[in-house]
Amino acid sequence: DMLPAGTTETSYARVFRHNLPARDARYVMLFMVNNQSNRRDVGWGWSKDGRTWTFAQQPLIRHSDVGANNISGAHLLPRGNSTYVVYHTGKETGGNMLITEVGNDFSRRNHLGLFYDSSNAAPENGRAAAPSFGTDRGVPYMVYEAGERLKGSICV
Repeated sequence: DMLPAGTTETSYARVFRHNLPARDARYVMLFMVNNQSNRRDVGWGWSKDGRTWTFAQQPLIRHSDVGANNISGAHLLPRGNSTYVVYHTGKETGGNMLITEVGNDFSRRNHLGLFYDSSNAAPENGRAAAPSFGTDRGVPYMVYEAGERLKGSICV
């Protein structure tokens, strides 16, 4: 299936290994989606093989549901017995990272609010974006973009 009707822009696409048995899928894609409103949301799709995709026609997380003008840079974060999405807001609404619980089957929309508050000091300068998570020898890490778009630094 194609992207949602009226899509004018997508970016920050990331694919995660995540089982969705009800959709016969083994992979989930999260991405920023924009339309004629010029407000960015988190879109999503699913795939059995990572090659052929079906995309939801409605955003996974709407900017308006979390009090932001734009949201993007989503990362899937399984923790405990649930699954979360961490994403950033545009600098005009804080430049911070927020977290939403979507559940293991993506049926929930529990907006939990602030995940990471960006600093006004360098290198963030009011913007922390595009988080990625990993673990090394049992230690969890977040790697993210700090600072102005296209002029940022990579931070851990």
